[in-house]
Amino acid sequence: MNMTKPRIKELAEQAGLYFYVNGKLFPQALSAEESIVAYEKFAELIVKECQEACIRTGILEQDEATGEMYANAIRERIGE
Repeated sequence: MNMTKPRIKELAEQAGLYFYVNGKLFPQALSAEESIVAYEKFAELIVKECQEACIRTGILEQDEATGEMYANAIRERIGE
């Protein structure tokens, strides 16, 4: 996983895939079942981030309806 992007690092940590020790990022030791849960959570966080970006973009462009439409399309596509 490319861990050079700060936001990706944050989302991976939030999902439980990685943790910090003395400012360094380390992979979390997970069982197979824990890995499935953590990666599902990571995917959910990325989708949520995309939805929020659509809404923010719509608001910035003063077209909230379009931003919300794209966010809803992402929700429907993922099956949320």
